[in-house]
Amino acid sequence: MSTTDLQEALKEKEKEILRLQADNTYLYQTVCTLNQTLNRMNDKFI
Repeated sequence: MSTTDLQEALKEKEKEILRLQADNTYLYQTVCTLNQTLNRMNDKFI
């Protein structure tokens, strides 16, 4: 593999990492929202 090929592969991996980080952020926010919702429901029933 040439240096250019390696640089291209690295750029692709960096893009993939950014996509995964965005996915993780979205999932984390979703879990936090669900947790808040469940806590509110719990407060009403107890």
